[in-house]
Amino acid sequence: SFNGIPIFFPGTIDDYQGQGNPYGKRPCMDDHYFFIHMAWRYLQESGDANILRREIRDRTLLERLDLAFAAPESDPDSHLVQCTEKTRAVSFGFCDSIVHTGQLFFASILKYRAARHMAEMHRHIGTIAKAREYDGIAAALQENIPATFATEGGLLRASTGKSAQPDVWGSAFAVYVGAVEGNMAHAVARTLARACLDGTLAWRGNIRHVLTSDDASPTTAWECTVDPHRHVKNRYQNGAYWNTPTGWVCYAIAQVDETLAGELARDYIAELRQGDFRQGPDFGSPWECMHPEDDYRQNAVYMTSVTCPLAAFQKLGWQ
Repeated sequence: SFNGIPIFFPGTIDDYQGQGNPYGKRPCMDDHYFFIHMAWRYLQESGDANILRREIRDRTLLERLDLAFAAPESDPDSHLVQCTEKTRAVSFGFCDSIVHTGQLFFASILKYRAARHMAEMHRHIGTIAKAREYDGIAAALQENIPATFATEGGLLRASTGKSAQPDVWGSAFAVYVGAVEGNMAHAVARTLARACLDGTLAWRGNIRHVLTSDDASPTTAWECTVDPHRHVKNRYQNGAYWNTPTGWVCYAIAQVDETLAGELARDYIAELRQGDFRQGPDFGSPWECMHPEDDYRQNAVYMTSVTCPLAAFQKLGWQ
């Protein structure tokens, strides 16, 4: 914190004893896999495999990456990330105010990507047996993710316990990173394309976590939030529209309809230009999230609202 207090859990700034309430008493699961992604990305850009051998307090960086990968609780058979009410931790930071339990979709996608990265990094330094072990974990996750989380509606659900709503962000991201392929990926793409056309997915190029047709109830998008009085429907992570996943959704839709994906991207760019924060104090785009009700906007000049879409647009080859 700003006062020098170590913080390991979301939901607090200065309350050391109270940290983790009500977001779970274990560190966020996604950070372990983002740490691995950072190291892998550095290796891609620099070609410097020696960094993996660098020691930090008597452990090499690669050893620390191995430990990070193993930290989140996972099912030993399926390798899917999981938690209970008692052991709850945030699956993905952009859903940290939503209570997910059971086997966890988004964290498992991140684990799949991290397993691929770990295999590649171990090959770089010649630890082939370890690389093969990670290849096996990635293959198991690629099989078990669709088998566990698929729904009849085409999207994949966010968890097997609480708040098991069909997850727009996770479904698009799973296609984006290759955690689901073939028929499952096409089902996701077709469902997102249909939702884009019928108005249940997006507003001004921003994307909802849950389709408006899949809300848990008339009063909440997700089944369970950490503070139902503050996280009302159509606000923040409980039904507002975000730009962070816009690129992933465009990427997924482009697998079946690149023209429609381009239209969604143009809506996104149009909103950024119309609301460009450089126009003055009454403007704030890129916003963290928004909703047409009461002209709701939250957190101006929010960087993942442009960095994440840009990466996806580049992957699509869009200029």
